[in-house]
Amino acid sequence: MVSQNGKHETHTTDYLAYDVEKAAFFDHPAIDALVSSMVAMGSEVWSAQRRIKVLESVLTSQGISLEKVNQYKPSAEEEKAWRAQRDQFIKRVYGSLEKTGEARTQYGAGMDSLRQGG
Repeated sequence: MVSQNGKHETHTTDYLAYDVEKAAFFDHPAIDALVSSMVAMGSEVWSAQRRIKVLESVLTSQGISLEKVNQYKPSAEEEKAWRAQRDQFIKRVYGSLEKTGEARTQYGAGMDSLRQGG
């Protein structure tokens, strides 16, 4: 992707919207929820790994050692903000698992029906 000023390529990409609430790939909604969660987790992990690699390269090129990064202690404000971001992450990655509760009326006991072959 070319940056806003058009001078160099970046490692960013446009957001791809999709309607996960209507996605259905398996016969049981609990399996769909698990697959959705795993796909979201894989996306989050890879995005974070790639971003970390870029940041580490930038820091070391600027003379900041990774040891110094490892020794960093966040402020109380940062801790509070990071907890809120963590909660958003959990909702984004695991939110699809909430749908299994709604499906219990249609599919009996949710995951219990899968264990019983149902």
